[in-house]
Amino acid sequence: NAERSLANTLWFGCILCVFYAFYTLTMVTYYATFSEIVDNDKDRLMLSNVKTVFDVVYYVLGYALIPAFVGSMNIRTIALIFLPLAATMLIPLFMIKERSTLDKDIANYALSDNYEPEETVGIFDSLKYAVKNKSFMVWMGVYFALQFSTQLFLNGQNVLYSGYVQLEGFQITMVMACAFAPVPFTLILYNKLVRKYGIRVGYIFSLLAYMSAMLVLAVSAKDIIPNETARVIVACFGGVLSSFGTGCFFSINYTIPSTLAAIEKKERNVSHPAMYFAIQGLVGGVATAISTGLVWVNLKVDNLLWLTPYVVIVGSIISLLATKFMSEEVYNIGKASSEKGQK
Repeated sequence: NAERSLANTLWFGCILCVFYAFYTLTMVTYYATFSEIVDNDKDRLMLSNVKTVFDVVYYVLGYALIPAFVGSMNIRTIALIFLPLAATMLIPLFMIKERSTLDKDIANYALSDNYEPEETVGIFDSLKYAVKNKSFMVWMGVYFALQFSTQLFLNGQNVLYSGYVQLEGFQITMVMACAFAPVPFTLILYNKLVRKYGIRVGYIFSLLAYMSAMLVLAVSAKDIIPNETARVIVACFGGVLSSFGTGCFFSINYTIPSTLAAIEKKERNVSHPAMYFAIQGLVGGVATAISTGLVWVNLKVDNLLWLTPYVVIVGSIISLLATKFMSEEVYNIGKASSEKGQK
């Protein structure tokens, strides 16, 4: 069919709905294990950080290395080449063993000495519990502004570097490397801040570093820095600064929902972490749609690329201010003294 035909539009619309429906089911199930396989803040934080390192690897592949080395290769060909990696999602099936939920097996398990009754909830009760959790809903406000900012930058950075900063090929790859490669090391500092002061302080520090990176990027335009070498150096410095934010932003997305789910399980004996990640995914999707499907498109079309860093900063400031409404239990996630008190 013609590329821009109505038939193709409907076809890809249906395919994308099917893909993202099953993608969501897969990832929500996966993330739900975060509150199940560890039993304290320290381990949840470490688990989130390890997951973040792997996230960075695939972002570097997707945003930097593949675009730089595949040239004009069709995106469908690239997708088929990497398709076998999807099989790695089966790994948890062989590692996480859960007890049977069949009635006869539950009856037998109830007779054992290790029996711990746990309330099971349906989807609507699960949704009700999550929506009524004030700490989680405040986090959704913080998260919405965060996703708006980070997705605007992450999805537009290639165009930003090539159009606004006017870099090319390997130069863009260098800046990307500076933005992602230091993340495992910046997570060490982030982890120390969280262990000493709690997750809010670690998050605010990361936001400030991210906003500083945007300011550096804003002044790295060719009109401001004519010398190409100097422009690359300044952009790379901005990339390193942004890595202090990127590590936190990936990690905290796993840490807070899983911790709140664990707290609820302890207080109410109700375990439904999947709903927290499902709602977070929905909120993040809406924020991303507005950020990349509305704001970013208009910034490109109207030749307003120079505004991008400032829009990212505004979103980051809103997210920072929203942390003021976080509950104390969220403030202290990961804080060593808080964990000792709980024990």
